[in-house]
Amino acid sequence: MKISSQKNKIRKTVLTAILLIPILSFAQKEDYKKELDIIFETFKTDNYELIEPLIIPEVWISDNIPTGLNDQVIPLVLEQIPSPDSYKILRSEAIGSKQLITTEYHYSDGKTRLQYFTFNANKKIIKLDILRDAKKVETTYGGQN
Repeated sequence: MKISSQKNKIRKTVLTAILLIPILSFAQKEDYKKELDIIFETFKTDNYELIEPLIIPEVWISDNIPTGLNDQVIPLVLEQIPSPDSYKILRSEAIGSKQLITTEYHYSDGKTRLQYFTFNANKKIIKLDILRDAKKVETTYGGQN
């Protein structure tokens, strides 16, 4: 009798954990829905002013793009990426005090593209990883590459 009771408790605990994991994951995704909607609208309209308040001054975009030049660089990047039709959140992962969110953007030509955003504890974007699958990333400043 005692063993059967312990097995039932273990089963209930495991079942509860299985049910809570998707709920907690959904809650994490919803925590950043407002910010992700702003990013999507920025990409759709190429309007840097929408995303500007969400980005730290030293946001990382690519190893080939210098940080600290958001006002100059991000509008140029926005011009280069296609306008999306929709997006969905694929994954939200807490890494210490940071939140890494993977999204899938959908385009009118039927193609999809993964976009990765890392937020700090204040919900500011510290990594705007939108060029990961770009064929070539170059920067030009003052006529020099």
